[in-house]
Amino acid sequence: MYGLLLRALQDYIQVTFDPESWDRIIAGSGTLPTGFEPLLPYKHEVLRHTLRLCAEELERPVSVILEDLGTWVIAAGYHGAARRLLRFCGADFADFLYSLGELPDRARLALPDLTLPDLSLEERGAGLFRLTCSNGLQELNWILLGALRAMADDYGALVLIEEENCPDGRTIALSIRLLESHFSEGRTFDLARESRRGGRGRRKSRLPAGSTPADLVAAGAEGRPLNGDPVPEHRPADAHDPVGQDIVASGPGRKRSVARSAPGIRDTPALVAAGGVAQTASARNGGGQNGGAKNGVALTGPLLIGPTLTLAMEAFNHLLPLHLILSETGRILAAGSLMRRMFPGEDLIGSPLMAHFLLRVTGQSSGPPLLPLRPGLRVRLQQRVGGLRLRGMTVALERGEGVLMVFSFGIDIVRAVEALNLTDSDFAATDMAMELLCLTEANGLAMEEMRALSRRLDGARRQAEDEALTDPLTGLRNRRACDIFLGRICRDGGPFTVMHLDLDFFKEVNDRHGHAAGDEVLIHMAAVLSRLLRSRDCIARVGGDEFLAIMPGLEPSARLQHLADQLIMQVARPVLWQGAVCRVSVSIGMVAVAAGETPQPAELLAQADKALYAAKASGRSCVRTVPFRAEAEDGAAAVPGTERQAPTPQMIGGEPSG
Repeated sequence: MYGLLLRALQDYIQVTFDPESWDRIIAGSGTLPTGFEPLLPYKHEVLRHTLRLCAEELERPVSVILEDLGTWVIAAGYHGAARRLLRFCGADFADFLYSLGELPDRARLALPDLTLPDLSLEERGAGLFRLTCSNGLQELNWILLGALRAMADDYGALVLIEEENCPDGRTIALSIRLLESHFSEGRTFDLARESRRGGRGRRKSRLPAGSTPADLVAAGAEGRPLNGDPVPEHRPADAHDPVGQDIVASGPGRKRSVARSAPGIRDTPALVAAGGVAQTASARNGGGQNGGAKNGVALTGPLLIGPTLTLAMEAFNHLLPLHLILSETGRILAAGSLMRRMFPGEDLIGSPLMAHFLLRVTGQSSGPPLLPLRPGLRVRLQQRVGGLRLRGMTVALERGEGVLMVFSFGIDIVRAVEALNLTDSDFAATDMAMELLCLTEANGLAMEEMRALSRRLDGARRQAEDEALTDPLTGLRNRRACDIFLGRICRDGGPFTVMHLDLDFFKEVNDRHGHAAGDEVLIHMAAVLSRLLRSRDCIARVGGDEFLAIMPGLEPSARLQHLADQLIMQVARPVLWQGAVCRVSVSIGMVAVAAGETPQPAELLAQADKALYAAKASGRSCVRTVPFRAEAEDGAAAVPGTERQAPTPQMIGGEPSG
């Protein structure tokens, strides 16, 4: 948890204040890392030490910094990621408060190793709450204070939040008074992340956010469309019409009552449970051609003991919004509100199931499903247009008068939310859709942070490797990098040339002007090599005043000899150091490897070294070029080859270079 707090503090300061403020805080500590990783563990002392430094740099109390941090994380930070995760927890601010006790468990679903402090909410009266945390982390209290105020603004609630003093010294507490739940409009919350929509057009919500079962019943009773579709014409009730049917509920010792279903709603008919068995009123009274099964839905199976129970079709629709009722011939008799959302502008009632879906029965290897569907089947549906997938099971209705199919979106829940613009009110209260969506988004954020951490670690690894292969003074490659490059090019078998260079009179410069002057000469040498050689060549400083250049594809030629002459001439130009003139020259030994040869690196370097000292023995400031000879004898004092003394600035009147 401390990693999350420290990284949030770092990001908050870098974004909100002068970006150099964080650099000064780190520089002033002497012990803190340049940046904190949210997924790495840190000690509480590191957090407190960092907060003290922040308070000194920003000239603000720690409590103010942390309260502002909590507000920033919710209201502005991380592209709204934290705010979205918390909005999944509740439909309004009070519901959100009650869900805070679940926050540690939600966090562990996304990151099992993440431990958040346990929060406990106590309701002390109408709109009065007490939020406590028993871990005694005072810093968390201030962050919660800012975060809760930001969430209240997000929901549009008017609240008063204050700290409470706890005598035990280990518990932190906040007093929360909810004055008005809907004080302002608040910010909108879309279940589907905008970044995942990919610019697709948003479909207008077919059921307003926050709608309740009562809103649904009222809309149906007034004949208003719930989803933008035309209201079906209300037909007179008959013995076989589930819409407009009188629903009867009665029981022992109770008067008979009649409730007429709301017109304009073509949902699942009402359920009546009598004597422990669910049935329709007509079935119980013996009406209808087949015992009245077509007058309503009859679910066989024992219920708990008690009087007759009537389940209104609106309530049934809210319990199972993603359901279908099919006839024996596979035609749709009723559909839940969420099922109808999948087909805007279409009337599903009376149409064949297979006209809208592809159907597969689990366990059936091939061929079309046989109708009527048997009860107890596990089935999968796929929308023909749109491709949304459903999974569910079949339940038999009484006397074989059809089948009830109950579904969920399963793994397609995220796609369904995006495609249909669903809200919390579209799902049943017992549905785990909100938890799955929250978990999906939290896992996505965790993976994004893990990828970012991997990129940072990879960058640090590459930087460390580069530093391990680089000479710190000249910026050229070092001996280790040269050995790696040489080993690879020797195995490749292509033509290349190795150039071994050594400065003449370098010791005199160090003795007369000091090592700082010698360093300036070495930097001048590196600049000449980098300027004249190609970017694909490996240029390395392999000793105090020794350099090595490995040049792939270059064989002995006039071009190579001209390159060596230019090196000798430019290195010999005087170097100015604090008013003193430093003069050196360079001797070069070159070994050319022909195509197809695969020399041993040690043998090749030994021959290059012999060629270098042959050049020095010939008067310095010259180049000695030899072909690679695998049979070269160790005792040879001179290596056969070509020798040439290049012109120097003294010969051509060169001027000192600075």
